[in-house]
Amino acid sequence: MGGWPFLLVDAVYRSQRRKPLLVTGPKGTGERLQALWAACYAAAAERPLPFAVEVHELMPGDRLEVAGRSLLAFRAAHMSPPQIALSLRIDDLAFTGDTGEIPDGLCAGARVLCAECTNLGESSDQHIGWETLGAKLPRVPMVILGHLGSDARAGIAPPAGVRVCDDLDSVEL
Repeated sequence: MGGWPFLLVDAVYRSQRRKPLLVTGPKGTGERLQALWAACYAAAAERPLPFAVEVHELMPGDRLEVAGRSLLAFRAAHMSPPQIALSLRIDDLAFTGDTGEIPDGLCAGARVLCAECTNLGESSDQHIGWETLGAKLPRVPMVILGHLGSDARAGIAPPAGVRVCDDLDSVEL
C-alpha cells in the first residue's frame, strides 16, 4: 500500500493513463489510499485524476467478478483486528500477500502461486518463510516469490518451477 502515491504519479505523468484503474483490497482500502495520496501529494490529491479509480472492498469469503476474472478473498495472517489483510485467488492464480501462513484452500487447484516470502526459515506471525512455503510446492506447478528479505534472497536456491522476482518484474503465464 505504501507504493500507492508513486503508482499514481507514474500513471498520471509517465504512463499518461486514461483507462480506469481497478483496486481490490479489504474494507477501508479506498479511504486509506486517498489519505495516503493526500499525505504525500496534497495539491495533486485536490484535483481529479485523469482516470477513474475503481476500488472493490472485500471481506474474507467474498467473491467478485472484475476485469473478466473471478476473485475469492481469504483472510491473511498479517494485521491485528479490527484491521484485516487478504490473500486472493484470481482464477487459477493464488496470491498470498503478506501473511504468516497460507490460508487453507488458497492453493487448491492453482496453476500459479505468487507468494510474498520474507524469511528464509520458518514463518513468523505476519510473514511467511521459505521453509513453511516449501511444503506447498508439490501442489502448485509454478511459484513466483517476491517481497524477499535479505536472508531469503541470499539463501533461497530456487528449485525447478520456482522463480525469485524483484518489484516490477514481468512474468509470462
